[in-house]
Amino acid sequence: MLSFNVFTYSHEYQRLVQFIGEQSPDVLILMEVTPAWAQALDGLAAQYAFRLGQSGRRCIWHRGAESPRAAPESG
Repeated sequence: MLSFNVFTYSHEYQRLVQFIGEQSPDVLILMEVTPAWAQALDGLAAQYAFRLGQSGRRCIWHRGAESPRAAPESG
C-alpha cells in the first residue's frame, strides 16, 4: 500500500508516476488530487482496475483481481 499527498500546487507529475511504477503498490491512496493531477496519472489507470475517485480530495486505487471489500465490523 502506498499513501501519498500529491500537494495541490506541485507539478512534479512524472516524478510521482515514476515512483509509483517503481514501488508497484497493490493499493494506492492519493490526497489533494486536482484535475491536472488526475490527467497526469491517467497512464496508471490500466494497472488499477478498481478506482474510487478520479479527482478531488482523495483517490483510492486497487490493483487486485477482485473489487476491494469493506472490512467486517468487529462486534
